[in-house]
Amino acid sequence: MNHFQVGMSLHDALTLPNFAHSFEKNKTAFNVAMNTDQGYFEWLFSTMDPRNRQIFAKAMRGAGSLVSKSIAESYPWGSLGENAVIVDVGGGAGHILMPVVKEFPHLKLVVEDLESQIALGNKVCRSIEFVHVDLGGRSSGGDSGKSSVFDRSRLFYPQSHQRRIDILH
Repeated sequence: MNHFQVGMSLHDALTLPNFAHSFEKNKTAFNVAMNTDQGYFEWLFSTMDPRNRQIFAKAMRGAGSLVSKSIAESYPWGSLGENAVIVDVGGGAGHILMPVVKEFPHLKLVVEDLESQIALGNKVCRSIEFVHVDLGGRSSGGDSGKSSVFDRSRLFYPQSHQRRIDILH
């Protein structure tokens, strides 16, 4: 995929009648550039060579490792009660929440992501619950459905407005 190509398709996506006012995940400059009806992550994981998927996952973990310690330090996790549930939507293999679980083992931590990421997460961290979600469906909030905190940062990847709302409800 050529990101320049996607940038060059922005004008088309903003002016095509069925794209211009759409909040759908498949009505973006990416879809115009790549000539696909799939959303970005759906396309990425369905077309990507399995080795490249692993490289992508490692890159996400690497980027997350730069900020993960600050996540544990920047929120008053200790003030959350014994039954608090924290859900990281699109959290990959749990790299962002690993420092949190080390510092605050009383919290129930849940990562929701694609099946490939969940499989990896289950291998590397037993202290976090990993739940499959298609990132276009609804967030489960773990088994309780009553989450105290959501990591919303990854909801602003190429998702439609309605899909972001659906994930959190």
